[in-house]
Amino acid sequence: MLIVFTVIVSSIQGVTSQESPRYFSKTCQEKKPYISGSAFETNLNDTLLNDLLSKVSMVKFSNFTKGVGEDQVYALYYCRGDVDAQTCQICVEAATRKITEVCKFCKEGIVWFEECTLRYANRNIFSISEESPYYLYTNSTGIVNDYRLDPYKERFDSTMDDLITQAAYGKRSLKGFASKDVNLSSSSEVILGLAQCCPDIGAWHIAVIVVLSVVVVVALAVIINPRLRRRDLNARVRDRNQHNPPDERVQSPKADNVERKVRGLPKYSFTQVEEMTKGFTKLLGKGGFGDVYYGVLESSREVAVKVLNDNDALEQFTNEIDVFVKISHINLLSLIGYCEDGTKLVLIYEYMDKGDLRVFLSENANSSSWTDRLKIAIDAAEGLLHLHRNCEAHIVHRDVKPANILLNKNLQAKVADFGLAKIFPGKDIAALETRVVSSPGYTDPEYAKTGKLNEKVDVYSFGVVLLELITGREPANLVDWFVELYNEGDIDDIMYSKMKINEDGTPADKKSSVWWAIELARACVEEVSMKRPDMWKVVVKLKECLQMNAANSSSASTSMMSPMISGSITMTPEVR
Repeated sequence: MLIVFTVIVSSIQGVTSQESPRYFSKTCQEKKPYISGSAFETNLNDTLLNDLLSKVSMVKFSNFTKGVGEDQVYALYYCRGDVDAQTCQICVEAATRKITEVCKFCKEGIVWFEECTLRYANRNIFSISEESPYYLYTNSTGIVNDYRLDPYKERFDSTMDDLITQAAYGKRSLKGFASKDVNLSSSSEVILGLAQCCPDIGAWHIAVIVVLSVVVVVALAVIINPRLRRRDLNARVRDRNQHNPPDERVQSPKADNVERKVRGLPKYSFTQVEEMTKGFTKLLGKGGFGDVYYGVLESSREVAVKVLNDNDALEQFTNEIDVFVKISHINLLSLIGYCEDGTKLVLIYEYMDKGDLRVFLSENANSSSWTDRLKIAIDAAEGLLHLHRNCEAHIVHRDVKPANILLNKNLQAKVADFGLAKIFPGKDIAALETRVVSSPGYTDPEYAKTGKLNEKVDVYSFGVVLLELITGREPANLVDWFVELYNEGDIDDIMYSKMKINEDGTPADKKSSVWWAIELARACVEEVSMKRPDMWKVVVKLKECLQMNAANSSSASTSMMSPMISGSITMTPEVR
């Protein structure tokens, strides 16, 4: 993403949280314009203004993708490893405003600030090292001359070598960051080296990038104090006081595996957990891995606090941490803190006002409309699609059910509870043999027989959830009951009789969005996994259902019919 090298012997103070972020430069791909009001622009604004900014107060690096095809947006930010959380947040917010201004109508752009980098594109830019574009920025005055640098060449070279090793292979919690102080003489003159790479590229790429940067910088450093910036790394060699110590409040790297993984996630003591929950007085729910309590942080933010049970607590705790550091999506529950205090293991999540979908369906069986249920299904499907295809590592949830789909006050759904999730080692989710874990009623029969796990396991479970939304029935024997009625074409007995279907109150028929959803559910619960759609097709079909539901009171509904789910899908989904 970004590269900087500098050699200075003068004294320049580090940036504090209160100072405005220092903008350096930008690169925009003007050959690939987008149109105002397009789906790409909507996805870009949602990604930059909502999805990424929701993470910046907690982590110094995050990436996110939204949309499909020509409208898909990949975006990421990262902050320098030695700035504090507030500085990082201020910088990324400024970068967001800047990039929408200087790269307007461009499908690819990057802005470089002193403390952070922000980038987006209409192609995959995650975990990729690129050599261009770059630019050279110099100070207005020369600081180091030939005759002054010559006696310290060995120390200079040693500093460069150490930066390469630390940035590529160091143990800091934010990968790719390195810094080092080296005294030049008995005076106050020192070399301070600093390197910052994009955290999602591999160690070997980091090392190569820094080496190539050193070759360029050494030729220039003796007279003009250069900053060489490119997309993958920023590095500099400057004087003492020009960088800040790593933010220990946000990132305190220890030998412990969990703390190395959390990338700046706030850590709380168990005493603080007791205080935020007022002694665990308000129980929100009980799960297989722990009890969840209502809590309030010092900032007045409401949270849900899961205290893990003793049985397999560490395994579930570390598994959720592993997943959460790889995901960022508006339809996936956010982890905002944790506690690892002796044997006490606690996970702190964003609070969802309406609880889980299981409770919602029970308490609102007669009042929730088909539109509400359809939107909930779309949200959950979007979250699963992100897990399967669009996050840092491909993930299968393995426990999709209404109890693990949470709702906020606006009935926006978020997939939660990643204790059983499986992270796949490669780029694609191919069959992987594992121990069968799932919840009764939602278990893929093929997975139960073979133990071979792939994304279609989640598709089956989601199909059962969709059936619950359509039928209002419990999951026990639901699929067998449904398939029998489906084969008879009995839509009236399949759908929940007390649910309002069309906006004008008219009953459903085979051209309605309910029948489309029933067709989709049938495809999702096919016994043979290869016959099931993937989550992308599920999202597309559900969005078509929502469009048809809105138009169902007019003749427009007939013209919006699409092929059956087993055929090709031609309608591009609208971004909600």
